[in-house]
Amino acid sequence: MIQALHVVRDVVELSGGTSVSVPQLARYTELTGRLLNRVLAFERDGTLSGRILQGVDIRVEPWVPAELYGSLFNPKLLDKYVEGSKLVQLHGIWEAPCISFGRYCHKRGVPYIVSAHGMLDAWALEHKRIRKRLYSALFERNNLQGAACLRALTMQELADYRKYGLHNPIAVIGNGVDIPTAEMVDPERFWRQWPKLKGKRLVVFLARLHEKKGVDILIRSWQMVAREYPDWHLVVAGPNNGKCKEKLSAVVEAAGMEDCVTFTGMLDYELKWSALGAAEVFALPSHSEGFSVAVLEALAAGLRVLITPGCKFPELEGMSFARTVEAVDESVAAGLAALMRLKDGESLRARSEASQYVKERYGWPAIGNQMAEVYEWVLGGARPASCTIDMGV
Repeated sequence: MIQALHVVRDVVELSGGTSVSVPQLARYTELTGRLLNRVLAFERDGTLSGRILQGVDIRVEPWVPAELYGSLFNPKLLDKYVEGSKLVQLHGIWEAPCISFGRYCHKRGVPYIVSAHGMLDAWALEHKRIRKRLYSALFERNNLQGAACLRALTMQELADYRKYGLHNPIAVIGNGVDIPTAEMVDPERFWRQWPKLKGKRLVVFLARLHEKKGVDILIRSWQMVAREYPDWHLVVAGPNNGKCKEKLSAVVEAAGMEDCVTFTGMLDYELKWSALGAAEVFALPSHSEGFSVAVLEALAAGLRVLITPGCKFPELEGMSFARTVEAVDESVAAGLAALMRLKDGESLRARSEASQYVKERYGWPAIGNQMAEVYEWVLGGARPASCTIDMGV
């Protein structure tokens, strides 16, 4: 049986993103019965926290960047985890673990797959541009070029790989999403926590509070629509990044919107689903996303969604349950108003179509099967038919 190793920066739930999706991917590829998985993550402060999934073998090592460059500093760490693995999947780039394990695997002849998770799109490359160009020249480009296969979450990410000059085979496999039960999306738990919101019609933002996510745009846009829709309320849920919340709170206070905007902070797994059950509209006016699981979770819960091109779901254009708008105040405000104006019959139809769309395309069992087929193909098996494979040149 195939022994595979997943390497990711951390599995702390507050980090979101790969911290949640990588253990799920490991779990569902193993549930195919074709392979065994381990997840290796790192922690900085020795107090690892987060939701560790049952049945996933997760190992944690201290975050000591110098020691992660194995061929130069600490080959014992790499020997410990790569030994016995027939294949390694590296999650994320611009980080010491990926460079370390990529170089080590190349030296030992162990095939590896790299998942960039959106870190090569135009916005991401411009962020800290000079540092990334230097890092790319010294480490990252060689690491990516040495991969047996690259995994793209979307067709846009496939194009980003090619634009970066990579000619490796690429498998297009999105992230999966939990399909919630009626009990999971019961709004009562959320209302018990925030009783003043019961009876309100809710728009929810569920992501890190960071300028990349467009939350500042959402707050300013809400100012444009809130007076016209007094029975609606904006819920901003997610961990604070830097001093973003303080800046947003100042805008809310200056605009006199304290009665129609609530900051909840980070929601745990159960509260998150309960909040989605209490809401009608989900908004993520992001500048850049690798692959937003939050959008899919909102759809799985039957919400109407407002997104931007940076969310990378072009297939949602024209769907009854979605509006794709530019990440500017006026466009977001108009998109929100359009979703909030839907009549009851239209809302019910949109809810049904949204949840059905996610069940058919993004359930974790299907994603796990696609990834397991790619592993087998990389190791010499038949070419997968269940996902898009671009062979490059």
